[in-house]
Amino acid sequence: MIDLSVHIERMETHIEADELVCGTGFEDGKGCFIGCTFDRYDHEHAALSTGVPEWLWYLADELHESMSRSVDRGDMALKLLHGFEKCEDFDALERAIHIYIQRQNIERVTALEIDAALKSEVLAAIDAVISCHEAALPVDAPEWAAKWSAAEAASTSAQVSVTSEAGSEAGSAALAASSAKWSANWSAAKAAMSAAEAEDCSALANWSATWSAAAAATYDDIGQELLRLLEREG
Repeated sequence: MIDLSVHIERMETHIEADELVCGTGFEDGKGCFIGCTFDRYDHEHAALSTGVPEWLWYLADELHESMSRSVDRGDMALKLLHGFEKCEDFDALERAIHIYIQRQNIERVTALEIDAALKSEVLAAIDAVISCHEAALPVDAPEWAAKWSAAEAASTSAQVSVTSEAGSEAGSAALAASSAKWSANWSAAKAAMSAAEAEDCSALANWSATWSAAAAATYDDIGQELLRLLEREG
């Protein structure tokens, strides 16, 4: 089991001093999840110094920044760190959180009223990515190259749809395709952060407030699932 006791104590000290914040890596004694865990903002250092994989630090960092404001950031930070300590299989955890994100995407895309061909393309890409994770294939397996290509093509199609349809449904399809694409590239953090890519499209300006609320709720769900999976793998 990994020993994070020093880091947990440091986080507790920052929380008590009201120094755990969002939007700042680490500055003047205040910082985000990574900053208050290590007194420095460095994901690579976090991984090398603890044995907890870098992708998980990125995902936890993104959750800290993007969850709804109703979530107690201090409580979440401590639960995550305790979960990291107890986790015995980070590879299984990574596959499981990918699969969860993609299954959420299936539900989202299935409910959309968008072009049938686009929907089919995005859903096929998501299914392909899930199958790779379920088979526990290594990232350099030939099958991953094919799934990456499919997810990338679906992402491109969905992004083109966003530029021509000023609506949240096309944006949601783009998000799901992008999430599948990043998952195929073996990055849970980028899968979660794909929401930011959708917000960059000017066609989505009219629904940005609604999207932000929905995205925060999605991050909340991912955070709760991550805690559940950490308990299971502990």
